[in-house]
Parts: sequence; C-alpha cells; structure tokens
Amino acid sequence: MTEWILKPNIILAKLSKDLETQLKPLTSTTTTVGGRLYNKKTADKIFDSNGIVINMFYEDNKQHNIPHIHINNKQGEQCVVSLDGNFIEGNVGGRAEKIISDFVVSNKETLQNMWQDAVQGKNIKPHKQNLF
Repeated sequence: MTEWILKPNIILAKLSKDLETQLKPLTSTTTTVGGRLYNKKTADKIFDSNGIVINMFYEDNKQHNIPHIHINNKQGEQCVVSLDGNFIEGNVGGRAEKIISDFVVSNKETLQNMWQDAVQGKNIKPHKQNLF
C-alpha cells in the first residue's frame, strides 16, 4: 500500500504502458468507417485503384441491413454504398463517386454473389477473379 501512496506517478505510468500494450494490437487490426469500428481481419479488399479502396466485410449484414461495400479514398474520406449504387453513408467526392458507381454497375452480379458468401462467413476471394 505504501508503494501506491509514495509513487503514484510511477504506478500511473506503468498502468498507461500496460493499457497501450493491450490496445496496440486492437488498433492495428481495426478500421473506422462512418464512425464505427470494424475488424480488418473480417474484410477483403476487392478493389484498389486511383486512390480508392473498396472492401467487403464478412458477416456485415446487421448495421445497414442491405448488401453494401465500404470505400476509403486517399484523402481519408469514407462511405458505404449499396450494391445498387446508392450512397448509404459518407461521401468521397465527385470523381471517386463516378469510379465507384461504374465499378458497382459493371460488377453487380459478382458483388451480389460475394455478399451472399460474405454474410455467411465464406471466403469471397474466389469471386475476385470475376471483377473488372
């Protein structure tokens, strides 16, 4: 008990270091989209071009209740887009929105097949070869 009274700064520093050590793996395996925290290990990157990254998350049918993809651009803007091309949440700007819309329209059937597998926790990587 004396240690707590005599050395509070040392104990606080130790607690901070312990907390930092525990949180580091969490922050390196998570991402925030639309203010919500997602586990990166549950996502597959399905498109990465022109500074736009599109991910599909596994078992992600609870938040938006419709098939969708998550988009990040190089400016750090994020959005969620339904598989029919409607922007559900967020904004990534005009040029990026055109690229995303074209991608969704061109790949609608493949994206729907990927979604069906993703919400069941199945591997979606085999579908990636069908994307263009």
